[in-house]
Amino acid sequence: MIIGGLQTGNTRWLAAHLQNAADNETVELAEVTGTVAADIDGALAEFDAIASGTRAKEGVYALFINPPEPLTRLQYAQALAHIEERLGLQGQPRIVLFHVKPDKSGRAREHCHAVWSRIDAARMKAIHFSHDRQKLRRCAQELAAQFGTELPPGLAKDCGEGRFDRKPQPTRAEKAMEASSGLSREERRTLITECYRLTDTADAFANTLEAAGYMLAKGDSRALVVVDEAGHVHSLARQIDGAKTKDVRKKLTGLTLSLLPPVERAKALMLRRAAAKAEVSRANERKEAEAKAERERVEALQRKRRLALDLLWQAMKIRQMHEWKVLLAHIKAEKEYRIARRHWRAVGLALCLKKIALIRRLIRYYRQRRKLRMEAQHRALMESLRRRHENEAAELRRRYVALDRLERIETAKLIQRFGAPAETDTDRMAVAPITSYYTLALPSWGEDAGPSTVRTAIAVSFAENRQAITGPPPTDAALDSSRGFFWENAVDVTAVRLGSVTLDRQSRRATFAS
Repeated sequence: MIIGGLQTGNTRWLAAHLQNAADNETVELAEVTGTVAADIDGALAEFDAIASGTRAKEGVYALFINPPEPLTRLQYAQALAHIEERLGLQGQPRIVLFHVKPDKSGRAREHCHAVWSRIDAARMKAIHFSHDRQKLRRCAQELAAQFGTELPPGLAKDCGEGRFDRKPQPTRAEKAMEASSGLSREERRTLITECYRLTDTADAFANTLEAAGYMLAKGDSRALVVVDEAGHVHSLARQIDGAKTKDVRKKLTGLTLSLLPPVERAKALMLRRAAAKAEVSRANERKEAEAKAERERVEALQRKRRLALDLLWQAMKIRQMHEWKVLLAHIKAEKEYRIARRHWRAVGLALCLKKIALIRRLIRYYRQRRKLRMEAQHRALMESLRRRHENEAAELRRRYVALDRLERIETAKLIQRFGAPAETDTDRMAVAPITSYYTLALPSWGEDAGPSTVRTAIAVSFAENRQAITGPPPTDAALDSSRGFFWENAVDVTAVRLGSVTLDRQSRRATFAS
């Protein structure tokens, strides 16, 4: 069971907090006693009216009870009566209500709020509280034992005098300041302490604070205060770790107080400075958003252009592979056909003529000439195809170089307009290449091949082709190594057309097993 309370004079904030339906699933008003008004705003207004007749600045005491397990209304009434007796609030006007909100696990959790007027109307004096936090701590321990509920570790174990050695927890006001300023209490104290220790004179300390985002000002009841960019006022002596008030005053003796702005003026200046910084930040965000949109547009255009060129390179590689396959298959089929014709069987007169040495030499000579002519023709076809493929590859290499140059110019223009991007990666503007293709169906080869047209599918996931797509254009050595791949893969050839040479093999079929 957790019980917490505070004295406050800000009843407007308290009324809004108690009736807040945005943070609570249900708000149940259980009791309003001791006032003419029966609602929360009216009762708190009466509390303020009574407190205005005294010198008390904090006329109400607000308390909450947060049990670990649901309690009955009778148990809540017993707990409030026990707390009133310990704090001396018996018979004071009070407001009691219940909130239901989900906890961290999403389960609905109920807790109780109670608000008392601190003003004793008979004597028109405020009821004095001393050590109310320790009294509430003791109440939480006693009520937990009475109701059989568990206590959090900080309440279950009494640290005694050792509690003074622990670091003080931030108050609700300090938490609200942290949420609005963006700096925690420890960060603010550390920064101001460093400014204090790194300077020797009062003027240097004031200038250092100004550079750190704080302003030194004259307080109403305190000699010197510090105002942050959120407009919050802090006592200077309490923000410096390890320094006493007299030491701070001694170090800042040479500071002319008349030159320092008053608190209200300093708050207005700091709020104006924060608004100017926020406007600059919004302008920078708009500029960054515009730059990001422009970079994304240019990157999309570059990806589209490079993808089109990559697809052209891929189509060229597949077509060239197919042409080499067809040519090499034709060459091997023609060689096998010539070899097969040598094994004809000589009979009759041919058999007699073949026994003559001169005739045998003539036959061997003409066969050798036919073989050389065929090999020369094959070399010419292969050289012609190789040159055409090299010219096609050189043309696409030229287009890749031009595309790289264009992308560098576009990137330089973007940097000139919007500055360098936030990323440190120099390849941010690089376009991701195509990394894999699967099976692509090739078009028909031959103008009038009819049903016997070559239709083959080539899987292009092997290493040489992947390098050709994702890496630099292939070299002659890579092209030569790719030709060996053609001999190891099956292909059926019936009709092919290579450039201006038409090769017709209607009656023969060449098949090479992989």
